[in-house]
Parts: sequence; structure tokens; C-alpha cells
Amino acid sequence: MKLDCSRCGIEKPPEAFHVCRANKSGRYSSCKECRRETEQPLRRVPTQPLIEAFHRSRLSKCELAKRMGHTRRAKSPNGIRQADTSPVYRILSQRTMNYETALRMARALNLDPVDANL
Repeated sequence: MKLDCSRCGIEKPPEAFHVCRANKSGRYSSCKECRRETEQPLRRVPTQPLIEAFHRSRLSKCELAKRMGHTRRAKSPNGIRQADTSPVYRILSQRTMNYETALRMARALNLDPVDANL
């Protein structure tokens, strides 16, 4: 039994496709090679310039979390949203972060991404 790749159209053996139990054939419709080409790896950027900008801004971690959109529901009955600082602590302790997170942090610090070397 051979399967046709939905992207490149080449007929290949089932081993050339990743397993997907949700599909009737038990395999993804696109082959491993095509999936590898189209799925872009997460671009990592250094955290240090953004950490320095954060310290210069004199914002609290709570305020940075709010500006980055990290909020959680409070346990109070009125359900007021509070800043969730745990992602900010995690970001500030890493050497690199993914590009999308770096852009959000730069915007939260009112920085131009070009000035932050992103």
C-alpha cells in the first residue's frame, strides 16, 4: 500500500509519513520531507538586550506582565484579572526566547524592534 503526498503529489510508502491516528489511513496526508520543509523552526533571539531595556524602563515585573498580556483570573468572586508574573520570571531567567515573545516584550517596553536588535 502506498500513499500520495498532498503537497508534492509523489506516491510514497507509509513509512515516509508521520503517524496520525485521527486520519483514516493512520498517517498524515503530507510526507515527512514536505512537513519538514514547511514547518519553520522557532527563531530564537538573545534575551540580554531586552532585559537591559526592562531594567532601564524601571517597570515592575507585574506591570510588564500586564503589558505583555499575561493575566489570570483572581480567586475573588468578582473575577478581576490580575497580572500573572510567572511567565515574566521565566523569560528573564532564560538566555534566549522565541521571536514572537521578544516582539511582545519590546512592544510592552515601548521599544522599536529594530532598536532592540530583533
